[in-house]
Amino acid sequence: MTNLLGNILLTSPIGLFLSRKNMKNIKVINLSIGIPVLIELVQLLLYLFKIGTRTVDKDDVLLNMLGIIVAITFQEWF
Repeated sequence: MTNLLGNILLTSPIGLFLSRKNMKNIKVINLSIGIPVLIELVQLLLYLFKIGTRTVDKDDVLLNMLGIIVAITFQEWF
């Protein structure tokens, strides 16, 4: 449960930032996919070079994307 909530809360500020910019929806979608993938790629590189202790997980990418989308939706509602 903490992994679920932590990943969503981690990327929600990114969603709030993106919602304040006047960007096309396709660019926002690309960023909401690209940023979590980039985070996981950095985690993979750190793990491979024995610097980091985190492993790569597809669920993290999906939850990070969800955090961005939830924050964008929340900002548009209010």
